[in-house]
Amino acid sequence: MKHLPILLLFLFFGKNTFAQDTISLKNASFEWSSALANSIPSGWEICSRPNETPPDVHSKNTRHYKVNHTPKTGKNFIGLVVRSNFTYESIHQKLKTNLQKGKSYKMQMYVAMSDTFKSHDSKTAQLASFTTPAIVRIWGVKNKCETLELLYESQPINHIEWKKLDIEFIPQMDHDRILIEAFYDKMITDPYNGNILIDGFSEIIEQ
Repeated sequence: MKHLPILLLFLFFGKNTFAQDTISLKNASFEWSSALANSIPSGWEICSRPNETPPDVHSKNTRHYKVNHTPKTGKNFIGLVVRSNFTYESIHQKLKTNLQKGKSYKMQMYVAMSDTFKSHDSKTAQLASFTTPAIVRIWGVKNKCETLELLYESQPINHIEWKKLDIEFIPQMDHDRILIEAFYDKMITDPYNGNILIDGFSEIIEQ
């Protein structure tokens, strides 16, 4: 029994030495927000050009632009689009703890695309289908909308069912903000109309 205090000290300091840092995102499943089209979800900010609309917060009961998905987690999810005039939607937020240069991180999110999405084309003003698959990109950001480092980009999201996206990255500089955006499939040369649905961000975990 006289060795018990030493064992307890070892367990305490050992646990803290190898503990993983986690960064929680605010409103990670968009539950704080009303399910409204062209709205900025609570806890998040957006970057957009003049005359471009914000993203859309959906639920199982909404039919914004004919999207009819059911959320993967909770009651709501978000939709981001890319447009034929080379504008695209994103959301970002300030992190509680900085991402640190040289450290390895992992996170997850659920993604899908809607095969029914009707909106007006930004170049022609005609009703168009926004159903060409797009990709997810994640940036380290400074001063809200100044993208500094591309941390991750996905393959084209071409499935209508929700699938988990496993993400890993190692920043090459410190970042106090993270931005998630929809972007174009690099195999398609011209900008186009497309959409991505996102739900259930996990914590960002230091590996």
